[in-house]
Amino acid sequence: MPPRSRPAVPTHAEALAVALSTLALGAVDDAAKRLAVGYAQAIDADPAALVKIGHMYLATLAALGLTPAARRAVVAGEVADDGRRPGDQLGKYRQRRQARGEA
Repeated sequence: MPPRSRPAVPTHAEALAVALSTLALGAVDDAAKRLAVGYAQAIDADPAALVKIGHMYLATLAALGLTPAARRAVVAGEVADDGRRPGDQLGKYRQRRQARGEA
């Protein structure tokens, strides 16, 4: 039986380019996009860099909404427009106060 061929695995930069092309990001997100591209290129150039910068790359991907957890949070409505994290108790108090019309 002949060996099965596997599809080529894209580089981090290639995979990121495809993922970014699916998003409707504006100019305000350019810095985060450039940061993610830089991390992807650094990891592609030296796979050992993944240990050093992988957590920062993952955080940048999450900020852009490119991780499963980030997408779930957006779908569940857990990400506030003002950037507060899910479960932010102070943010919940502020929202209730604002809803009551208090300053």
